Amino acid sequence: MVLAEGPIDKETLAQFKEFTLKLPPGTWIALTSPGGNLLAGMQLGAVIRERGFNTTIGSSDYSANSCLSACAYAFLGGLSALFLPMVVMVCTSFAVLKKKLALLILKN
Repeated sequence: MVLAEGPIDKETLAQFKEFTLKLPPGTWIALTSPGGNLLAGMQLGAVIRERGFNTTIGSSDYSANSCLSACAYAFLGGLSALFLPMVVMVCTSFAVLKKKLALLILKN
């Protein structure tokens, strides 16, 4: 299992690709992140899927079990995506419709 922890930014994708280059399909990736760059999160999810990795939300002893914003898109890239109790996952999407702000929040 690999623990991928921290904000998702433009450099995350290249770092993840390099770190996981020799890992076999089926490897579990435990994600915990406050989110970050939406496009980078989506690209990270695509790489996770292409490499045949599974995802879960996990943390070290020093961080919370959370997967927010861009992290949720990376999480959904897992072939198997294990969502455990007592974990927070939030994905927000904003759209302006007839001068109203629509907010979608997905969480367990």
